Amino acid sequence: MDIFDTLDDTAIEEEALMYDYLNQSARKEKIVRPRVDHFKEWDSAEFHRRLRLITESVEYLLFLVKDETETKTQRNQYISPMLQLLITLRFSATGKFLCLYL
Repeated sequence: MDIFDTLDDTAIEEEALMYDYLNQSARKEKIVRPRVDHFKEWDSAEFHRRLRLITESVEYLLFLVKDETETKTQRNQYISPMLQLLITLRFSATGKFLCLYL
């Protein structure tokens, strides 16, 4: 006879509830850091050096693609349409994501 044959359903449910309770209390709090708004942080010269475009052009491009890039919710590490566009333009301008200027 197996040990699970002797347990009734309520004992199994109680054990599952206790297991869930113990696991929830041991979880670390999720830390969400705010993302830097590069569109506002860079001056026009730095913006052009990194993306090879002026800010007005990027605003117009965002106007054209915003509906296709915007998600319905802001869950699961949401990336704004502006940041998606800046990442795409950065990669298109240089072929890499990082900027290693000193």
